Amino acid sequence: MPLAPPLYNCALGASGRLTRPDRTVLSDQSRENTGAAAFISVRNARCGVRACEGELSPPSLTVEPSVITETDSVTLHCHPPDPTSVTLCYFFNEKGLGETSSSCQVTVRGSDLLKSQTPPAEVTVQCYYKTRGKQDNSPYSNKQTVTIQRLPPPDVTVEPSVITETDSVTLHCHTPDYVSVSLCYFSGINGLYRSSSSCQMTVRGSDLLKSQSPSAKVPVQCFYKTRGTDSPYSSTQTVIIQSSRPEVVEVKVQMDLAEIVCSLPQSAKSASCFLYFGESLHSISKALSGRMDKHKQTVLQIFHLFGRFAKIFRFCEVKEISCDYSLENGHKSSRSDGYDMRAFIKTTPVPQTHVTTAVWNQRRRQTQVM
Repeated sequence: MPLAPPLYNCALGASGRLTRPDRTVLSDQSRENTGAAAFISVRNARCGVRACEGELSPPSLTVEPSVITETDSVTLHCHPPDPTSVTLCYFFNEKGLGETSSSCQVTVRGSDLLKSQTPPAEVTVQCYYKTRGKQDNSPYSNKQTVTIQRLPPPDVTVEPSVITETDSVTLHCHTPDYVSVSLCYFSGINGLYRSSSSCQMTVRGSDLLKSQSPSAKVPVQCFYKTRGTDSPYSSTQTVIIQSSRPEVVEVKVQMDLAEIVCSLPQSAKSASCFLYFGESLHSISKALSGRMDKHKQTVLQIFHLFGRFAKIFRFCEVKEISCDYSLENGHKSSRSDGYDMRAFIKTTPVPQTHVTTAVWNQRRRQTQVM
């Protein structure tokens, strides 16, 4: 970088010889002996802290904004004392930034200021200028610092957080308002899921599970891409994927009625339940009960005349019962595991008191209401 122009015009006498502050003429020999010290003395005496005639004054530098991320931009403005005579402004820093502008203003990205550095970092910037008719550069401007921060991580939300493998969950990646996001990505068990610029997507439980079997807890994260740079990952949210298979949890007898309790996933809020004796489909229940068990599963109660119920097992060599269900949207679940009835039938006597028509109809109405 060339030095500022020399100060030959600061103190010349009528003869063209360098003069002292008291304007006495120096001899050629004295001038050679005093050398650079004379220049400094004359400059200090005649010019003080101001630029002497013919010397370029340093510009001032401003940066806006002074705090950015690596994908943001900052405007550097070099202010010469006399902009009309300026031909070019130069901007530089210790990391090798080399920008020029005839308007003395440039806009650069944080990543260009960083070069090989990684955020967070502070980068010092300066400028100087050239003018018409002078080959020398101006002195350097004041130093300005640009603070370059890391990209902030997004936040991820899942709704709902408890589903079955046939249900869907909405994933939403919430990015900072001031960041220009081109794309969001969600990560789960099944690798990366690409989203649109809306940063929201809906996936089925089975897609999140991949090779896992329900019930499972699937961690979900997200990150975003802006101007070719990836943000940090978000915090983790968990999607609980329950099995959609029902389960026969209880069989009990009240008077001459057998009550079969079939437990369904919490999400199965309106369905029809199918009861199987062995491999044979026997009957379809009415509406599902809204009652929840201790595991927050939907419980369906199926009533059956126990005497007839027992005869099927005793004379048809049926060993177990099972159930499945269908939803209003047409989805049908897989069948539950078999509930072994052999010990129950063997140890439970058939009641001698028969259920009256009124009691039977009352139980049927209860099932319909539930």
